[in-house]
Amino acid sequence: TTAANDAVTKAAASAQAAATSETNAGTQATNAATSATNASNSASAAATSASTATTQANTATSKATEASNYAATAKEILSHADCMDTGRSVISILNTAYGSISTVAEAFAKLHSLSGTAGWLNNPDYSLLQIGDYIDLPSLTVNGTTYTNSDSDRNLRIVIAGFNTFKGVGDDEVTSNHILWMFRNCVLLQQMNTSDTNTGGYAASAMHTYLNGVFTTGLGNALGSSSYILPIQRAISTKGATAWLTASVWLPTTVEVYGIDTYGDDQNAWNTNKQLPIFKNGFNYIIKRYNGERWWWWTATPINTTGFEISSGDGAAFLYGEQYVSTNATTPGGVSPFFATT
Repeated sequence: TTAANDAVTKAAASAQAAATSETNAGTQATNAATSATNASNSASAAATSASTATTQANTATSKATEASNYAATAKEILSHADCMDTGRSVISILNTAYGSISTVAEAFAKLHSLSGTAGWLNNPDYSLLQIGDYIDLPSLTVNGTTYTNSDSDRNLRIVIAGFNTFKGVGDDEVTSNHILWMFRNCVLLQQMNTSDTNTGGYAASAMHTYLNGVFTTGLGNALGSSSYILPIQRAISTKGATAWLTASVWLPTTVEVYGIDTYGDDQNAWNTNKQLPIFKNGFNYIIKRYNGERWWWWTATPINTTGFEISSGDGAAFLYGEQYVSTNATTPGGVSPFFATT
């Protein structure tokens, strides 16, 4: 009986040991599975970290490239500010950035979209452009006469002369973002008036009527739409007084060209005369040509009793600073007007 009891006890102990071993084996299996899961998670985390590191490295490379591009752009901007005719083709710039832009009309349509919404708090996106960048108009038809451009004379080259130059200005505030353009050279020859008078100043001149009538119509057609042209309001001399003048296309005053009052009737009472950005650092853009030859051109500043100031195109004007001369209003002179687009 004792032997039987011992056998039962030993059998029970063996069964208990077997159960414990089975439990331990299960726990070990569970631990092994957990370890495998942890290892998988660690591998996944490592892969994610590697991917993040790659992304950060690519971002750093992109930022370095962007910084390099900005440095190159800054260098170009400085060369433009020196007024050395180092401008770039606006059509080429826009085509490279956005594609499918090869004509003047397509370029101005894109510039219109980049101008954004009018309003004093709203900014445009002109970041790709610089003063001095240009567009060559293939042709310009004014009152039945067609003028054409050639690389040898560039009579129809228009260059960027400023950005938002007149924003906020005016008795009727200019709220639209805009690019200020200037004809690089003299597009044509024209009288200021049909008789030798400057009564009423530039605002009362035949030139003002011409530029804001048939010339603006022709220019709008050349750009693809007259709706791109933004009327600008400036306070200028009316010969002995000052008044606001709204114009779509206009001639600059001598102060807007040279930055100082000269012999004419610019500094009467209040005005908005300020040297325009393109003229600030040299004479290169001040000196104009007509059909390839240096030529004098009209400004909007009345002088004496019958004339308007002009900017001389001769070498002495450039070398010795004697850039201020006047001529009677009926003399046909060079016309190199300004306009703004939005």
